[in-house]
Amino acid sequence: SAAQVDYYPELENTRFTVWSKSIAATRMQMILSAYMGCPGITLSIFDLYGVDLQEEKEWGDLLKESHPLLTSLKNMRLDQWRRLGVILVTNPEGVKTAALKQGGDWPDLCGAKRLWGTAFASMGVPCYYKTADSIPSGSVVALDGYSVSLLTDCMLKRLLASNDLILDSEAAARIEERGFSALTGVGTGEDLPFVAASEEWTEKGEAYRVKVASRIPGNCWKKLVPTGDARRVTMLISPDGRRYPGLVYYKNPKGRAVLTYAAHTLLGDGFFTKKRVSLWKSLI
Repeated sequence: SAAQVDYYPELENTRFTVWSKSIAATRMQMILSAYMGCPGITLSIFDLYGVDLQEEKEWGDLLKESHPLLTSLKNMRLDQWRRLGVILVTNPEGVKTAALKQGGDWPDLCGAKRLWGTAFASMGVPCYYKTADSIPSGSVVALDGYSVSLLTDCMLKRLLASNDLILDSEAAARIEERGFSALTGVGTGEDLPFVAASEEWTEKGEAYRVKVASRIPGNCWKKLVPTGDARRVTMLISPDGRRYPGLVYYKNPKGRAVLTYAAHTLLGDGFFTKKRVSLWKSLI
């Protein structure tokens, strides 16, 4: 089982190639591996050249200077600590039954278009992966279209009924296709072919209006259709001034909060502004 396996990442460092790293970058990757709870790391330091470390004093110094900190982190057994943060869903058995869209191919089953992991890491929001059948009730769970495709109806209904959710628009669309949109508070329309130029919302009891750049690429966001008591938190604005729901909040009949964002696949190079990140952190 996975619990009986020790994970030692490899840090490859080869001269005069794209794999060549500085002393500082090598130290950072060693420390990050320790913070991730890895019991060790495999270092490939110029291995293809047969370089003796005696000829590379700075690398020997790096290993000697880093050893006390790395040993302390290893002894903390961080891999056994309880994880906190937004849960990103995986289901290793799901690729057996996941349905490809028309014209799709096997790379579409590999999760290259997963949205939330990079987004949360860039915002400074902790997140981690967990299998769908092991997620405890009351968690905050993020779903994109790919992760929804890996879930059975039973798994999906349980997540919707017992956890707070963050959805991209592709996840919302796939949930709607499977008949569970009553638990998300949104319907979805077509992909919008033009860029989302900016995003707007109000703060301080609607007395203060915030407007920031967005630049979600065309065909990477959908028209959201809030239903029932769903509330439009932000509005996305097209280059010609048309307004579309951006971020939608809904308290579903099971009492769980659902945040749905109009983007999917890409957030755009204007997403990570201080104001928007502050808004997202306050909602999460």
